[in-house]
Amino acid sequence: MKKLTLITAIFLMASSTSAFAQYDMAYAQGSSTFSVGYGFGNIWKSLFKLSGAFSGGSYDVSSTGPVALTYEYGASEKISVGVAFGYSQVKGKYTDPDYSGSNYDESLTNISALARANYHFGQSDKFDPYIGIGAGYYNFKYKYKDADGNTDGGSVIVPTSFGFSGQLGAKYYFSSSLGAYIEVGYVGGSLAQIGLTARF
Repeated sequence: MKKLTLITAIFLMASSTSAFAQYDMAYAQGSSTFSVGYGFGNIWKSLFKLSGAFSGGSYDVSSTGPVALTYEYGASEKISVGVAFGYSQVKGKYTDPDYSGSNYDESLTNISALARANYHFGQSDKFDPYIGIGAGYYNFKYKYKDADGNTDGGSVIVPTSFGFSGQLGAKYYFSSSLGAYIEVGYVGGSLAQIGLTARF
């Protein structure tokens, strides 16, 4: 609840401080944007499901995120630079009806921080299409627990700490300060991402 309140406050502050600003174009050099988004097509969730398909028992998978917070600054007439923070967690629960001793729970949590750069190629006052790349740090944490409470019986190949992104996206502004965005590609461990953006 506190996190939601903080995010709402940031958007309200951004909206109020930019209410007096007027932009001729959706993307402007010198402007800043702050975005909050949620990813769809979680890649790690798909990998968990794939591994569970060969287990023989019942394997249920759930996920949170990726959730993304992104800041960007218009460094030039066409290029913006910024940073994106992400969080996601995937949980798997294996149940064998014939042998309860083989049941286990596992999870993979990912926190990321990437530097990003986007090229903006639009000529609209509301619509801002862009394409870009990012690179930075991924932190993966894997947990395993079997039916007896043991935590050392599972293993997983945790990906490298080097992270990257490749995105094709667009922002659409409802007003001079608030809008929505969508990105597709490889963004924060997902295949697509949507969210809200504030410009100031």
